[in-house]
Amino acid sequence: MSRNIISCSSGDDLQAAWQVMMENRIQNMPVLGNDAKPLGVLDIRDALRVLFEQEQLQEHMLANYIAGIGY
Repeated sequence: MSRNIISCSSGDDLQAAWQVMMENRIQNMPVLGNDAKPLGVLDIRDALRVLFEQEQLQEHMLANYIAGIGY
C-alpha cells in the first residue's frame, strides 16, 4: 500500500489524467467524486483509446474542411 494515492476527479481533463498516469507509471487511477468517495477506476488503455478516437475525429474533420465538405 502506498501512502500517497494518485487520483483524479470526474471533471478532470482526460489528457491531463493520462499524463499523470504516464509520469507516475501507473496503469489504473481511482476516480473520486467531490466528496472524495470513489466513483470508479480509470484504466490507461481506456484513456488512450478515447484520446486516439478524439485525434481521429479531429483528423477527419480537418480533412473534410480542406476538401470543402465542411464539418
